[in-house]
Amino acid sequence: MDKIWRKMVQSQDILFAFLLGVVALPALYFILQPDPVYPPKPRIPSPPPSPKFTNISTPYDEAEIVTLITDLYELFIKLNCFSHNDVTWPSEQGHQINEELCRQLNLDDAVVSLMKKIPYVNGKLYSCFHLFPRSIPYSFLQDDDIVASRDPIEPEEVRLHYILPHDIALSYNFRDGMALVLDTKDNTVREIDNDDGPWDNTVFERPEDPDHYRNYEPQHATSYFRSLNDRIRSLDLIPSYVSGWGGEYHGNSDAKVRDEIKSILTTKYGWPNQFRQVDWARDSEEIWVDVINRSIS
Repeated sequence: MDKIWRKMVQSQDILFAFLLGVVALPALYFILQPDPVYPPKPRIPSPPPSPKFTNISTPYDEAEIVTLITDLYELFIKLNCFSHNDVTWPSEQGHQINEELCRQLNLDDAVVSLMKKIPYVNGKLYSCFHLFPRSIPYSFLQDDDIVASRDPIEPEEVRLHYILPHDIALSYNFRDGMALVLDTKDNTVREIDNDDGPWDNTVFERPEDPDHYRNYEPQHATSYFRSLNDRIRSLDLIPSYVSGWGGEYHGNSDAKVRDEIKSILTTKYGWPNQFRQVDWARDSEEIWVDVINRSIS
C-alpha cells in the first residue's frame, strides 16, 4: 500500500512539474524578447531660436533705446496685455524719480536719464507680467526697485554696488527666468539666466568670479530690442496677460499655443494691417484661457 501511495505522489509531482513548465516556458519566452522598437514621433517644425547679436557695435543712443522700449509697450497695449491707462508715460521733462537715491548709489547720469524716460506699468500690475521674455520689469518710480535693480541676482541680500554704475538692470526673474542688463557705455545688453551660466567659449571679463553678470556675453542693445519688437509683430513671439494668471510670452517652447493664437489673430482679427483691436480686447482673455487649457488637457 505504501508503494502504491508513493507512486501516486510521484506521479502528481511529475504532473505538477509538467504543467508548471507548460505555463512558465511561454512566459519566459516573452520575457526574453527584446523591447519593441517604435517609430519616432513626428517632429513638429518650429521657427529658429532668437538670434544673438554679438558682432554688431554702435554708440549708445538713448533716444533710440527709449523709442524701442516705448514701441514694445505699444505692442503690449495693442495685444491687450494692458491698457494705455495702465501705463505711466514720461512727461517732456521725464518722470519724477528719487534722484538723490540714485546719487547715493553712484549711478551714472546716463542710467538716471534712461530711468526718467521709459514708460512703466501702474500699480502692482508691473510685477505680474514679462516685459521681456522670462523677465519682469522694474519700475524706477519705486525706490525699492531702484535699490533692488542694483543686484537682480541676490534679492535677499542686495549688493548695492554689484551692477556697475553705467549698467542698468531693466528686469529680473528670480525663478526660471533671466535679468536683462543694459550697458549704457557700450550699447549692449546681457541676459543673466537664472538656470544657466555664461555661454560656452565666452571670454570671461571677471575670471576670478565665473558667475559674475559681466561674464555673460554682451549683445548689441539696439538690435536686441528691435528684433524683439519685430518678432512680436510677426507673431513669432506673442505676449499674453490673463487675470489671475499673469503675463508671459508664448514662442518656440510653447509652439502649440503660439501657433493657434497666431492663426486666430491673423484670420479672425485681421492682424496686422486690418487688426480689429477693440474686438480683440473684448475677446482675448477668453480665447487665451480656452487655448491654454486645451493645450494642457
